[in-house]
Amino acid sequence: IWSGKVRVLLSVLKPMIMIIIIIMILVATLWIISSLRLKCPPMLLLKKSLPAFLVAFTSASSISAFQIGIETCEKKLGVNKNLTSFIYPLGSVIYMPSSVVYFTVLICSFAEIYQIAVNPTWLVMAVVIATLITIAMPPIPGADILCYSILFSGLGIPDDAIILATAVGIILDYVDTGANVMLLIFQIACDAKRLDSLDARILLEK
Repeated sequence: IWSGKVRVLLSVLKPMIMIIIIIMILVATLWIISSLRLKCPPMLLLKKSLPAFLVAFTSASSISAFQIGIETCEKKLGVNKNLTSFIYPLGSVIYMPSSVVYFTVLICSFAEIYQIAVNPTWLVMAVVIATLITIAMPPIPGADILCYSILFSGLGIPDDAIILATAVGIILDYVDTGANVMLLIFQIACDAKRLDSLDARILLEK
């Protein structure tokens, strides 16, 4: 901002809004699908999953929401304790569908801003690299900057974009983390249902 690049900074408002909208659509879609699979009223499922989402959303930290996420799966959704203790820690590290959306849309937006030639091969590479990066990204502060460096260097985006990406990440990290935690809870419940490791009485208990 001080360097007079307000116009460039404003150019990322469009991708930010797009990312938020796409993540909301993703969460809403999987919420309804999970509700149908679990045969649980949508509002009841949302009510039980909301506390973990709020902790992750307000802190932008999946670690802060770890314990309440475990308790949500076991005590509110009726997922078997042994299954939860194995899947939840693993899923909180590698299951990040919201982050894949976030990185992919951001990369494509920066390609437009910096006038990078885009073709089908480039798009496939962007999605693949974004997916691998989210799995490999350590859950520590500043890890996203390292991810941006790898993504941008691999796809020909100038290093200047890292500054803008970091500014965007400060805001969107809250939405991204909250969505990932909620989607993980939905996925664990559906997996438990499929594996016959779900207590329907606890799930449907209001």
